[in-house]
Amino acid sequence: MALALAMPILFVSCDKNLLEIPNPNTFPTDIFWESPENAWEGLVACYSGLLFEGTYRQWYDLSLEMRADLYFNESAWRDYANYSKFNFTNYDWECIIYIWRDHYRAIYMCNNFLKYAPDIDMSGVENGEELKERYIAEAKFLRALFYFNMMTYYGTPPLILEPLEGTEKPSNSSPEEIYGQILKDLADETITHLPRKRDLPEAEYGRATIGAALMLRAKAHMQFHNWQDAANDLDVIISEHGDYELVDEYDDNFRKETEHNSESIFEICFSDVNTGDWSTYQTPNSPTGWLRAQYFAPRMVGGHSDCQPNLFYLNEFTDTVADGSVDPRKDKSLFWNPGQTLYGKNFRNDFGGSLGSDTQRENFWTVKYSTGYYRDFENSYSPINQRLFRYADALLMYAECLNELGQTDDAYQYINQVRQRPSVMVVRLSDEKPGLTQAEMRKQIEHERIVELGSESWRWFDIYRYGYLDTEEGRQLLESHDYEFKSFVVGRHKYLPIPQREIDLNTNLHQNPNY
Repeated sequence: MALALAMPILFVSCDKNLLEIPNPNTFPTDIFWESPENAWEGLVACYSGLLFEGTYRQWYDLSLEMRADLYFNESAWRDYANYSKFNFTNYDWECIIYIWRDHYRAIYMCNNFLKYAPDIDMSGVENGEELKERYIAEAKFLRALFYFNMMTYYGTPPLILEPLEGTEKPSNSSPEEIYGQILKDLADETITHLPRKRDLPEAEYGRATIGAALMLRAKAHMQFHNWQDAANDLDVIISEHGDYELVDEYDDNFRKETEHNSESIFEICFSDVNTGDWSTYQTPNSPTGWLRAQYFAPRMVGGHSDCQPNLFYLNEFTDTVADGSVDPRKDKSLFWNPGQTLYGKNFRNDFGGSLGSDTQRENFWTVKYSTGYYRDFENSYSPINQRLFRYADALLMYAECLNELGQTDDAYQYINQVRQRPSVMVVRLSDEKPGLTQAEMRKQIEHERIVELGSESWRWFDIYRYGYLDTEEGRQLLESHDYEFKSFVVGRHKYLPIPQREIDLNTNLHQNPNY
């Protein structure tokens, strides 16, 4: 007791200067940004933002798939199930606030780098100034990627381009303002400092390249229907760049042994090296595995079964190969066929072998990105990289741009390339459906994107771009695919609510409409 009473007296009698000793566990900005090593460490911090819970490690995929029309969610976790049904009763719920928090954490790291790294003297390093320009281009690519997501998730998040000191209260920005900043970050004079994929040594796989920057810029252009600008970028990837080609085996895009293959344009890199529990998050020992597969997998193999594909998605696989058999991508995407085996389990023997009644909610699961092809369980540490941008997507995007520009006949050849991958070989679209009108081709490309890119978290971006989220007619169409859209309110649910605690703390920030 005596010691406890004495401690406050000792504290208040200390010299005031002792209270101002720098924290040895932190690096003040005026000390840290001094050397080429600091520049590299700062860039690594920017890339670490890709592995936060609210970015790509967990909530990016779950949020996008749950909200789109290819998956449903009947989780026992009520907030989670309600989120999928557009019933946002808690604006500070984990998914909503983690996506906001972690994207801005990642953006802060990029802003910090872009403010201080340009002043670092790199003269002591071979080609130091050229290397610095590459680092800057990489940080701008990452910032553009994070803002591309925020624009799609929240619509009107603040556009912050400097590291905040803690007292500023930024206001909302429009999607158009964020789009404009994405184009500035991905300007030609910036991305030309990035390497081509073919020039990357294996140790640098996963870093930004010219192709990745062009792909992101094209996606941003397409969300605003700037078809010609997007086509120009995609044309460089397809016709001029020459770094990419489709892999023969479709499922090589979703397995750990075939990462960074010729089809991959940009990957989020995961591993199962660190497998710490929840207490290690946001520490140097934070887990580096991908959580996606566990949320999508059946419970009997350690999964959560929170995101399950619906019959609309399953029934979209209508294409056939020359002998009349079904599109091979169906079995490579979904675990539904009585003869299929995944996680060492047979669908017929272990899952009932039938889809039961004809409803939108049935028990079948996702094959893409599962680890079930090589092990019999699922956990929170999948080592499989996410192929965020791949060449098949670029081909279908280019076909969409050509169609929207009135060049419908020219779109066929790019769709045919995707359909005629050696392991797929469904009938060429030009043979099956020649002479499509622009409107017919628009719907056909939507179909092609579902069967090729379903389960890869692009469907929400697609229905956003198609305008389905802006009209009652579009909502009804989506409800016919996914019963959860019954609760979707046009003019409200296109964007997530801004976290309530952000609104409470910042008088300059306004909630999205109708929340």
